[in-house]
Amino acid sequence: VYGMELTGAWRFDDHWSIKGNLTWHHGDLESYVDVSSFQTVTEPLSRVQPLTVNFALRWDSPERKWWGEFACSFVDEANRLSSGDKEDAQRIPPGGTPGYALLGLYGGYEFNEHLRANIAFENLLDQAYRVHGSGSNEPGFGVTTGITVSF
Repeated sequence: VYGMELTGAWRFDDHWSIKGNLTWHHGDLESYVDVSSFQTVTEPLSRVQPLTVNFALRWDSPERKWWGEFACSFVDEANRLSSGDKEDAQRIPPGGTPGYALLGLYGGYEFNEHLRANIAFENLLDQAYRVHGSGSNEPGFGVTTGITVSF
């Protein structure tokens, strides 16, 4: 398996910053077709995640109490399949896992150093998607809230 991951962040203003990453993997496996004749076949490694790009734009209030973020993820289709992947119709659709794009809005407020609240609006486009090889269709649009208390 070989691949790469590029990550970067830049605060271009006192209140605004961007961050992102790109991840790519590629893998092949050589296996014996017939042990007695030492014949081998090379095929894609099973469940290698496809090209993925994440990006986020963040705003922080002047006093750093409030923050908000717009984030997006783009995942390419996963159609480079091993023979086992092709047979595993429960986890991987015929022809591979379709690509998808996710958009989200996130925000929060820090009451003090011990108490924070946050809210997330996830999958704004209400897109049906599946992480390659997981066998689970992910939920559509969702709202998540949270309170963090620390001592």
